[in-house]
Amino acid sequence: MAQTIRLIAVGGGSGGHIYPGISVIRHMESSGMITRQEVLWLCSFGDRDREILSACDIPFTAIPSGKLRRYASLKNILDIPRIAAGFAASMGILRKNRPRCLFSKGGYVSVPAVAAARILGIPVVSHESDLDPGLATRINQRFSSILCVPFAESRAYYPKTVRIEVTGNPIGRERKSGIPDVGINENPYILVHGGSLGSASLNTLIWACLERIPETWQVVHIVGTEEKRIPPDRAGYIPLAYAEGSFQELLDHCDMVVSRAGAGTLWEQAAAGKPMILLPLGRKGSRGEQERNAGYFCDHGAARVLFSGEAHHDALIYAILELIADGDVRSGLSACARELVHERGAELIARCISSYIER
Repeated sequence: MAQTIRLIAVGGGSGGHIYPGISVIRHMESSGMITRQEVLWLCSFGDRDREILSACDIPFTAIPSGKLRRYASLKNILDIPRIAAGFAASMGILRKNRPRCLFSKGGYVSVPAVAAARILGIPVVSHESDLDPGLATRINQRFSSILCVPFAESRAYYPKTVRIEVTGNPIGRERKSGIPDVGINENPYILVHGGSLGSASLNTLIWACLERIPETWQVVHIVGTEEKRIPPDRAGYIPLAYAEGSFQELLDHCDMVVSRAGAGTLWEQAAAGKPMILLPLGRKGSRGEQERNAGYFCDHGAARVLFSGEAHHDALIYAILELIADGDVRSGLSACARELVHERGAELIARCISSYIER
């Protein structure tokens, strides 16, 4: 007899839309709220989505998806058939399985599924990781039974008609013991990364700074799988294409982080109490959510931030050398970061979902 699907989750497009959702599912599983066989994840046809879910042993089905753009483009018209196909596929899957709840972790692939769930009368719990909502969440909020947000201040970005639960963000990756064997010695090290997809511009900046970073400090640099350039050779510089399965351990043992300001990773870094230098994507490369995320942490004394107009190698090396030279500054940033976040996000979101599954 086939196992009944009690929860369908949807989200994709980047690790930031998938890892935190998997963390929620794992919490539900370990707490006895649900079994892995009772969960089905709807993702896009992108290789990255399917690779993450396969590696984490989460049952999934890919559905068509089209990108939602905030600007006029012919591609918006061309994507209409993909969005319609995603809606039809979602309707079929939801009708067949009749889950107790749909959990949306966002991304463009989530919108058709959330709309279909509303039509079928299936409760929807959505989660937004950023301080303020993206376009997908702005649409999904209309059809969601509960919308989970990271901060109390996030409430201001939503209509009062939307039911808001302040849950924080889930820690997206599991912790393991020990430092990965990538050549790290006993010296302190800086962890540099540009998010799950990497960042060519951040790579260029850190490479320009390497000669001025004292060799008593190592630099562990996740360059991304798409980076084709050959990294420079320097004692104590450790370039990694990707850190699947070991990112959390690298983070736990590092002494400083230089990164973008994606919401999920930013939350993980703060929960680990790491001094952070953030270089958020500007409005040319995003809707500006990373700048607002980083600004929130900066305003609370939890990070140094170089916004897009300030992000050049002289400013970056100045910030790095300041933190290297002053342990009190690092400790202050670390303490403020820890105070700003918590590690109960997965638990609190799981409770919201479970309240519908158990009805």
